[in-house]
Amino acid sequence: MSAPVVVRPVSSWWDRRRFNDCLGGLRSVRKPRDPNWVPPILAQERELLGWGSHPFFDNAEIATLLAERDGRTVGRLAVVVNHIHNRKYNELLGFFGFFECVNDASVARALFQAGRHGSGSAA
Repeated sequence: MSAPVVVRPVSSWWDRRRFNDCLGGLRSVRKPRDPNWVPPILAQERELLGWGSHPFFDNAEIATLLAERDGRTVGRLAVVVNHIHNRKYNELLGFFGFFECVNDASVARALFQAGRHGSGSAA
């Protein structure tokens, strides 16, 4: 039996770096590699994640999560609440993005479960 998946919020500079590096690290374990894949521009990704200055976050919130197993990053997810959208459509919705994980349904399930509850957790 494999170790449990632990999902926790990104809370430090080091976590942010792991969140950004996750995509390349997870991609390296995939086979076959997609020759058309182009990595994101990290400065732009940081801005979109609310780690810099971006006008979207004047009316929105974001939670970024890392999934780990045995101390190794195995997935990531960003959960966003857009308050303007919710006010306009009289809804209470959240959105997700920046999802990436190893090919393991338990990791994906843990990430989305934690994102649904707005915090990290163990699964």
